[in-house]
Amino acid sequence: MKVNIYMYQTIRGPRRQQGYGVYILEAETDHGPMTKTYRIPIEGSRNEASLKCLYSALSHMNASSELTLYVESEWLATALTKWLPKWRRTEYLSARNRKVAFSDILTKIG
Repeated sequence: MKVNIYMYQTIRGPRRQQGYGVYILEAETDHGPMTKTYRIPIEGSRNEASLKCLYSALSHMNASSELTLYVESEWLATALTKWLPKWRRTEYLSARNRKVAFSDILTKIG
C-alpha cells in the first residue's frame, strides 16, 4: 500500500515550547481512498517536535507500506535521508562520540 504523510508543526525556533503537530495520512486502501487528519499537542524544540510528529504519524501504520513524506522541516528531511543511516551504524553516536540529539525518538523511528 502506498501512503503519503503530510506534516506540519507550529513550534518555531530552537527553544523548547508548546505547540501542535498536524499530519495528514493519505492512502489507497482495499476500500478506496482514505484521508485522515490528526492534531496532537507537542512540547519541545522545532526539531524535536518534527520527530515527535513523525513518530505519531508512523504509529498509525500497521502494515508494510511504501511511504512518501512531505515535511516542512529541512532538518528532518536531512536527518532521515542523510544522517539516520550513519547514526544507525554508529548506534546513534556523533562524530565526537556523543549521543546524537533526540536519539531516544530516532531509535523508535528507525
